[in-house]
Amino acid sequence: MSKEKNLSRSVISSCFLAGLLEIYEFCLFGFLTPILYKNFLNFLDEGTALLASYTLFATGFLFRPLGAIIFGYIGDKYGRKTSLVLSVSLTGAASLSMCLLPSYNLIGISACYIIVMIRIIQGISVGGEYSGAIIFAVEHFDSKRAGFVGSFIVSGCLCGVLLATLVSSLIKLPFMPDYAWRFAFLLGFVLSIVGYFIRKRLGETPVFKTIQEDRIKIPLIQGFINRKRECIVAILISAATGVNLYYVVVYLPNYLKKVTEIDLWYLPIITTATLALFSPFFGWLSDKLNRVKVITVGMGLVTLYSTIMLSLIDLNSTIAGICIVFLIHAILFSIQDGTMNTLIVEIFPPNCRFSCTAFCYSIGMGVVGGTSPAISTLITNNFAEPTMILSMYVGGISLLGFCAICFLPRKKKYTEAQEDKVLTKIKEDEMLSFLGSS
Repeated sequence: MSKEKNLSRSVISSCFLAGLLEIYEFCLFGFLTPILYKNFLNFLDEGTALLASYTLFATGFLFRPLGAIIFGYIGDKYGRKTSLVLSVSLTGAASLSMCLLPSYNLIGISACYIIVMIRIIQGISVGGEYSGAIIFAVEHFDSKRAGFVGSFIVSGCLCGVLLATLVSSLIKLPFMPDYAWRFAFLLGFVLSIVGYFIRKRLGETPVFKTIQEDRIKIPLIQGFINRKRECIVAILISAATGVNLYYVVVYLPNYLKKVTEIDLWYLPIITTATLALFSPFFGWLSDKLNRVKVITVGMGLVTLYSTIMLSLIDLNSTIAGICIVFLIHAILFSIQDGTMNTLIVEIFPPNCRFSCTAFCYSIGMGVVGGTSPAISTLITNNFAEPTMILSMYVGGISLLGFCAICFLPRKKKYTEAQEDKVLTKIKEDEMLSFLGSS
């Protein structure tokens, strides 16, 4: 049985590390916005440069659906492992390119065009990596542990956000040299090499092995034809999650610094650390209880709280008061974040799971969620009193996600025959592992 335990640890650690790497690399750009626009957008005034930087940040999200289509197809047709090895390689290449990129002062406007290309590559790679890592991990375990395993991978991704926050905060210290930001991207490249070799050693998932004869020509199109409602639900709950995450972690600290004139650089650390800590608990809880009910409660609470969040800060704009408001949001949001990804994986059948999960997640989390800092900045720049409009924006999208989960079809994840087949294959693999180790 030690062989089986080692395999389980390898699968989870591989996916945890890969998720950490992808999100670290992806979010680092957003956290380093003030430094990057000084190096590459210094020909613009500060306000325009900040908006342009957020737009470049959003560019990566806009290309996540393309990555989901590419890597989703590979994952459903040729294997989850093949897709994930390719995506982590692409991420490493983007990290190294960003590390070596000359500044605007050296090569002029060409630097901006190269950054756009790097963000596109990052968007394509993370479009397949994030959902793929969760699918790869979940499909190595039975459904009784899916919630915890999936949420643990989510926790890895949140640790990537936390690492990006810590590294970017360190780089912004006064005594750090101007070129220190390059080492942050170099770290991402090193992590990608480690992730590549760990992932190459792992085998394909038991679930994928059972669908060799059930594979379909174009999984994404077939999935949308047969699972229209599930696709809509997946997009809307991903959008609600994305807006709440990037609005609170990336945008709000800068907005509050401008309004209160208090440097609140540690707010993203408080938020992401709380999410990373609590998400696995709620994932585990969703295994014990009904997963749909757990996420419904979580999304309902987040919808209400996100609508009044800025008003609560206005009532008590002290450092302690603001930290408490962010901490409460993080705890409530972890109910939603810790259960959402596993739920989306489960509502799609294995033969189109990678394509549909990755694409729907990328549309919601990437296109809608990833553009929230840019949209919030536009609201702030164009309205004298933006508090109510920002609350309506975040609360409205959260409400759409809550309504969507309420209309999720109450039926089996996929057919009984497919489920029995998958469980039988997992048990056979476990027995072979046991016999091999004895």
